[in-house]
Amino acid sequence: VRQSQGSRSLASLEDPIEVVVPTVAQSQVNPAAGFDMVLGLRSLLRQDPEVIMVGEIRDRETAETVFQASLSGHLVVTTFHAGSATEAVSRLSDMGIEPYLLRSGLLAILSQRLLRRLCS
Repeated sequence: VRQSQGSRSLASLEDPIEVVVPTVAQSQVNPAAGFDMVLGLRSLLRQDPEVIMVGEIRDRETAETVFQASLSGHLVVTTFHAGSATEAVSRLSDMGIEPYLLRSGLLAILSQRLLRRLCS
């Protein structure tokens, strides 16, 4: 785990690492070797970083582990495919994430919408 200039310890778990960031301890999952998102997150939690960045939530087990990390005091930043902020909460609920986890472990949702641009 690396300390950034603001003295926060930052760690990421990605699939794959897309951009090297010098102030972040970056790890890449390797499912073929048995190192998946859940195992990687549990390993990161043992290092006790203040901020954890997760490449993407794709399944229930990863989502549950991310929420447990959030509830244990870590700031977790991740991506999740949904059409809107409301749909993100709905999809997490449909994955089986308990309502109390959503209420307690979710700080914010940012949603992006791409607009068409007419070429001239």
